[in-house]
Amino acid sequence: MGNKEYKIKENETAFELKIADHILDNVYGHIGITFVERKLERLPLFKRLHNISQLGFTNLVFPCALHNRYVHSIGVMHMASEMVRHINENVDSDLMFSDVETQIIRLAGMLHDIGHYPMSHNIEQAYKLQNEYIYGKEEFTPAVNCLKDLIGCPEYLYPRKLDDPEAHTYRKTVNYAENDYSGSKDYHHEAIGRSIIVSNSSIRDTIIESLITYAEVNEGVETTYIRPEFVPEEERNKKVFSQEDVERFTKDLLELIGAIVIGNYEYGETAKAYPYAKKYSAMVQIIHSELDADNIDYLLRDSTFSGTSYGFMDISVLLSSLTMAVFRHKDYDSPDSGREIVDYLVGVKPKAVGCVDQFFQNKYLAYTQMIMSKYVSALEFMLLHWARVRLTQTKEYGVFGTEECKNDGDGLLDIVCKDGKIDAYLKFTDAYIMTELFAHYNYLSASAWDLCKMELSRLTKYSAFDLDKRENEPDDSDISCAAFGEAKIAEEMKGCTAYDKFRKVIEKIGSKSILEIKNTDLEKELYSFRFEEYSMTKQLPLEEFYRAAFLDDKGALLHGKETKQAFQNHFYRLSNGIPIIIKKEYAFAMDEKFLAKASIPDLIVDCPNALLHNTYQQRTVYLRRYKIETY
Repeated sequence: MGNKEYKIKENETAFELKIADHILDNVYGHIGITFVERKLERLPLFKRLHNISQLGFTNLVFPCALHNRYVHSIGVMHMASEMVRHINENVDSDLMFSDVETQIIRLAGMLHDIGHYPMSHNIEQAYKLQNEYIYGKEEFTPAVNCLKDLIGCPEYLYPRKLDDPEAHTYRKTVNYAENDYSGSKDYHHEAIGRSIIVSNSSIRDTIIESLITYAEVNEGVETTYIRPEFVPEEERNKKVFSQEDVERFTKDLLELIGAIVIGNYEYGETAKAYPYAKKYSAMVQIIHSELDADNIDYLLRDSTFSGTSYGFMDISVLLSSLTMAVFRHKDYDSPDSGREIVDYLVGVKPKAVGCVDQFFQNKYLAYTQMIMSKYVSALEFMLLHWARVRLTQTKEYGVFGTEECKNDGDGLLDIVCKDGKIDAYLKFTDAYIMTELFAHYNYLSASAWDLCKMELSRLTKYSAFDLDKRENEPDDSDISCAAFGEAKIAEEMKGCTAYDKFRKVIEKIGSKSILEIKNTDLEKELYSFRFEEYSMTKQLPLEEFYRAAFLDDKGALLHGKETKQAFQNHFYRLSNGIPIIIKKEYAFAMDEKFLAKASIPDLIVDCPNALLHNTYQQRTVYLRRYKIETY
């Protein structure tokens, strides 16, 4: 870039979002992309998503489910833009998203999966859990203490909890966000994506050259300008901006986009020096909530490609009902200051309650009937177990066995944050994982019995373990329990013969660690079981949420009358759920009479005429027993 100087053009008009090209999509038709999006789409980092499947091994069971993270990311960008367009049609001019805000939301949607791992979520899960469970370490937690990580057993179904009334307490299903108020962390794919967004020079240069700045030639003289929307308000009067200024403005914009991607609600106050960040909380909700562009697109897209009908919904009514409200509250960092903070809530008009119910019902069916299909579940479990073992044989947090990682010992976070190492990340695709599967299978000793070898013998032949259906025994190899609440699920499991067999295996394991049962029939018995669990929603009706989150056994507030934590949890509930917006403005106050105040909108789960109000506790748990054997 050299030592360029940048100016704000006199009488500069507002940034206008213009379509530069189109991508043909079989879900939405022609999707328009802007100039900056077209440049980003051509970067190797984004092209890599062509080689990351949306559903991993699901296509081995649903053969047409062959779509990838590339088309999904383009779809999320488009759906986010459509959500913004319909919100703008339904709100007053002072609440409308500007073109520059729309462009930022589109970029967050486009880049939200740029940090995604190969083969859907299985490799990601291996990275997230490897500190807790790694073959090869001397100290090891007893197997019965990490059943959730090992075979997916929900904690409330641990045999020791069911058998010991004093130890058995069902967890409070309080609605906190997916991670916490500051968003996804560590090895979550969104956190990896944020690291790429804020550190990659190709993305940074593209944003500078195609969005923040532009050049004009007049009488043979080129002048470079900076768009005022990307300059903090207090610096607008400067006549000339340096390269360092532009780099700083770009860094702040990329930090904001990264914060939207991970769902960091805390970042809003930091970013509000920039005009484009005034509606930050609404931007996050469009990309990161229970009814966001990501959820809508993958439900529509997975259904389209898999051949199922679970993605069907009245999308036109849903979109046309989107709206937004102002949300005012005290500064809970300094409650005595009198300072008021303005946030925004994205929600729906009352007429969309049925559409949202339909969305939750179809998502529930899509997960329980397709994602948790018995053979999809087995394939993903096999891949996850192999990946966790494979990670222990590379450098800590390494990208498996890539040469860059072997030679320099760089871990995944190092590689995605270093331009000189990004080629290793570009190779980290589905094809790389499949190559690793075949190579690792050949490395394993032919003489040693090894669970991984048995898994690989089938994965390399694209085949899952079969259900363990034994002759002259009741067929209890595939059991599902659907009920309202964990207590009912636990009660049903107690009388299940498959669960009784699982409990006997746990009794045999006793206090043995994973290392002690490795390569034994006991390990094989343990890993023959697989649990899957899915619930309708993370939301709870207001009164139940309030009691579970903030009241002690005597009904008194656990926190002070007006605390930041109290506000955060209630704002979480609203921003991660689907509010029913009937007013332009709401004012939040947290005190002893909170439930009696009509100061916040209802969520769908609070609405008596919504199906979700009566089915929010619906929970399904599958328990499968597989035959662990080579192909």
